Amino acid sequence: MKLIGAILAGGQSRRMGQDKALLPLGESKTGQSTLLEYMFNKLQACDLFDEIIICRDPKAQRPPGLEAIRFLADLLPDRGPLGALYTLAEHYPSQRALVVPVDMPLLDCALLKQLVSTADHAAASHYGGHYFPLLIHLNKTVHRHLKTRIFGEEKNYALAAVLDDIVAQTLSGPEEQSGFSNINTPKEWRALGL
Repeated sequence: MKLIGAILAGGQSRRMGQDKALLPLGESKTGQSTLLEYMFNKLQACDLFDEIIICRDPKAQRPPGLEAIRFLADLLPDRGPLGALYTLAEHYPSQRALVVPVDMPLLDCALLKQLVSTADHAAASHYGGHYFPLLIHLNKTVHRHLKTRIFGEEKNYALAAVLDDIVAQTLSGPEEQSGFSNINTPKEWRALGL
């Protein structure tokens, strides 16, 4: 079955005060590198994916090294990760996706490969205490639960609610937790030292 890599890069970055996807990371072949380009290159280097998608409005600024990569805008804006997952389920029905946020630059391939290799046939799998990275099967059941949470009478855009609905598999994570660190503020970005 095809495995899609999906980078969530459409957030509003309120606490950061600027678009996290465009945070500068030094030089690349195409000039100034960005966090988004860095994460794309990291997923590509893992050699796990048939295709890598960037969940971000195609009209948003596109880093120079990513002109040819597919950007996929949320069909339902302002729904957080659920909007992106719903959009992926609409565009890639019955496919598996490994979803990572743009703001987790310390994720490494070993962590992602372990998630893919140890996940069983659950609708979704993630490491305990962390919703991302998330391996999710975009099947009809998952799609139905996403629709219920987004459009139902008791709307709930929390990812945790959908993962509970679909009985996601929680895997034990590695002892080293730095790979799960995400960057939300300028102070956290400076402390990372990338």
